Amino acid sequence: AGELAGGMSAWRTNHLPTASTELATAAAVSDRVLDVRQASEFTGGHVPGARHVELGDLSSAAPSLNEGPVTVMCGHGERAMTAASVLERAGRDNVSVLLGGPQDWATTHGASLATHA
Repeated sequence: AGELAGGMSAWRTNHLPTASTELATAAAVSDRVLDVRQASEFTGGHVPGARHVELGDLSSAAPSLNEGPVTVMCGHGERAMTAASVLERAGRDNVSVLLGGPQDWATTHGASLATHA
């Protein structure tokens, strides 16, 4: 149970739909960042200008988010991938997920993280 008989190649052979989410390196992220970590994590250090919506609140907040491309981030990528799925299910496109977390962004850009709410 829970396994796809024949794997993805069998899925594609049967011409069933597929979808993918772009992964963004820290170097490629400059603006339009959505941080889905908990409030305490966000205030502890986040990408300057990032919008904050906790993952648990994202389904209800999705319709009020600005249109256009957005890179979703969390501490490591797991919650961000879930958030991207929530956004895509809500009809959003141009969603990518940051590989890594805020410290990876700061190191790559030689910048400091913001610490205000």
